[in-house]
Amino acid sequence: MRKYIILLLLAICTQLSADVLGKDTNIKGTAKLNGKTLDIDYTVNQNSKSTGTVGTIEILCGNTIGLSVTTSKKRAKISTDDQPIGQQHHYTMENVDTKGAVFVRVAAKTSETSYYNYSTLLKLK
Repeated sequence: MRKYIILLLLAICTQLSADVLGKDTNIKGTAKLNGKTLDIDYTVNQNSKSTGTVGTIEILCGNTIGLSVTTSKKRAKISTDDQPIGQQHHYTMENVDTKGAVFVRVAAKTSETSYYNYSTLLKLK
């Protein structure tokens, strides 16, 4: 029961984060697992109707369907100064735990105090 309550809260937070960034913020990603190496290609798009500008992007990897910034086993924080919004980028994550299922997603937010907006959850294993 506790697991379902946590998943419900996660879904609510995800919806709230989508509302904060605006429906015009779009995060798409594809990923491929090669042994213990994870290759991720992703794009974060915003248009003039978006609320705020994305300042933080994080690549999340973990073994749970409720994958979020707080539940990820491994994550990488990427500066948008290095990787501009609206362009496709590539990231390689080494030494991924492949003992169980492997999930990955991309998260973005506008400031340190805002909520995250998440890409679709990808199951790789």
